[in-house]
Amino acid sequence: MNSWPRFCDGGFAVVLLLGWGAFTHWLAPPQNQGALISVVGADHREVWSTLGGLREAAAGLKWVQAYGAWRDRDDAELASHLAWVARLDPEPLVYWLNGARMLAFDVAVWRMQQEPKNANVIRQQQLQAGLAWLEIAATQHPERSAFPIEQAVLHWTVNRDVAAVEEALAAAQACADAPPFVVRLRAEMMRRDGRSQEALNLLQTERNRLTAEASPVELQVLDRRIAELEIQLGVSPQFLP
Repeated sequence: MNSWPRFCDGGFAVVLLLGWGAFTHWLAPPQNQGALISVVGADHREVWSTLGGLREAAAGLKWVQAYGAWRDRDDAELASHLAWVARLDPEPLVYWLNGARMLAFDVAVWRMQQEPKNANVIRQQQLQAGLAWLEIAATQHPERSAFPIEQAVLHWTVNRDVAAVEEALAAAQACADAPPFVVRLRAEMMRRDGRSQEALNLLQTERNRLTAEASPVELQVLDRRIAELEIQLGVSPQFLP
């Protein structure tokens, strides 16, 4: 009998993680990823600071063009438009999140259809392209947890890489805007990685950090996770659900 019935049966943690990925999912992909990243890496803030609101309008136009290139499965055109979108207006998170999905998922599918014998290699190449795009995003928005969470989604979707997912979620947890589910998912990844005691310590620390103003539902869920781990490890309960 699984000692984490509600948390793990049916992959509840995985469903929640992938649910994040579906939260804003749409649009396209690129192929010239080296050029894409080098263009975005320029100091766009100084170059475009004098254009004011025109930058946002131009970025919106480029995004529409990127969608057209995605629809046509034109990797090179999409790469060009995507790079310009991020260069013109790096503020909207959706550009970065969707860009990562374009690279990691859509381009991978296109390339694998063209080269089915190289599917595994292509899948890993596009995963790394998506992760690199999110690294750039994090330099623009270092305070936002959305990007390491998205990295966790990519790692799980492509490779089911428990250790990499946990590492990404640790980075997300360090952000001030991290949603409550991050710590619970991170603990679940630790448990799956054979680090149940660390998972318990993490949840207990989070429980002690929460104040009386925390959501009663959140407290109840956290207490239940802690109790289930304590049963698994055979330790005396600290919190009772």
